[in-house]
Amino acid sequence: MTGLEFVLSIATLVHDAKGFTKPMPMPLAQAIVDAAVASPLFEGPLGPVQTMAVEVVFAFREGSYDVNISGDHRLIAGVSIPRACGTFETFCSFTPLGDARRQAVIFLREMRRSFIACPEFPAAFYAGGSCDNVQAKRISSARLELARELAATWVP
Repeated sequence: MTGLEFVLSIATLVHDAKGFTKPMPMPLAQAIVDAAVASPLFEGPLGPVQTMAVEVVFAFREGSYDVNISGDHRLIAGVSIPRACGTFETFCSFTPLGDARRQAVIFLREMRRSFIACPEFPAAFYAGGSCDNVQAKRISSARLELARELAATWVP
């Protein structure tokens, strides 16, 4: 199984609370593979596979595989300004809409920072801006557990 085949296959296994899922666009799938191979979050021979799984889970749960999405709006002087952009919902100030490759690279950079900041709940800082945020801890645990389960389906 290639990395691209793996990403496309597990992408259909990630769903929301209502059971909704959708296929991942090919450019995003390729961007996820390329970023994970170039800069895996995890060490060892399965590091890129585990990284791909984390990317897939967050890409769906944050932005439903939509590289053009913007969300988490805040109101400034009566104008709604998006704070989070792209399928990984990283800060709009450095996230180029429509650019799957850059979004995947930026996601891994930000997730790596979160892993360092919060070793007990590695994705908590990414999810909630704090290692102490209870909801962010739950998000971290749930998403990383799902990513572990998906990575376990890898067949070389």
